Amino acid sequence: MSTHLEIFQRLTSAVDNDEILLHYQPIVDSAHRHLAGFEALVRWYDPLTEKLVSPGEFLPLAEESGLIVLMGKKILDSACQQAKRWNLIGRHIRTVSVNIAAKQLRDDSFPDVVFKAIKKHGIKPQSLRLEFPQAALSTSQHILDKLTALHSAGVKLALDDFGRGVSSINLLRQFPFELIKFERSFLLEMERDGTSRIIAKGVVDIARQLGKSTAVVGIETERQAAICNDIGVDYLQGYLFGQPGAAGDMQE
Repeated sequence: MSTHLEIFQRLTSAVDNDEILLHYQPIVDSAHRHLAGFEALVRWYDPLTEKLVSPGEFLPLAEESGLIVLMGKKILDSACQQAKRWNLIGRHIRTVSVNIAAKQLRDDSFPDVVFKAIKKHGIKPQSLRLEFPQAALSTSQHILDKLTALHSAGVKLALDDFGRGVSSINLLRQFPFELIKFERSFLLEMERDGTSRIIAKGVVDIARQLGKSTAVVGIETERQAAICNDIGVDYLQGYLFGQPGAAGDMQE
């Protein structure tokens, strides 16, 4: 069995040798099921084991070690490059979403990394959405200034994993997010009882009044999609609409 150090060394080599891959999962609008964009999801094919390593196994290690900063820079570059390719072949993709870890956001160079990737590949800032987990956020002026700079330049920002742990409505007020993404446990609670649906509808209504859109991930059944549509959720994502796949597969 590989040790923690051995996995880290292989992961470092994978980042250095551009062996980290991106798969893309479709995001659709709730009302019409039209394609609204894709979320870029990181994958690692380990040549030693000749298998895909679960993100749950290597992403925490990358974040703990700080390797996520370099990895995240390459992921951003690759996602922007793919958005450019889709635009060049005439496929209108509203957004390509990229997940951002706490250490990336806290890195002083983060906004410049984003702007350089956008400029390098010649994409519109509006075609890139950055998704931030609640854990990455703080009320420090430094973090707020970074998000404000990105938002002012036209980059779309999303609050990810809303509903995990203790979620505060204040997050919707304090930060310039244009999209709020509910995490899967929130969906399962809505499916189980009406009270959770009432609460979720309240949050969706508040978000709309603040000029923000909402999305739910992990949709696997038509019933789940119908529940989300009934409470006014704007966008849906999950296996019901497509599993993550290589960019070439998504072009179909």
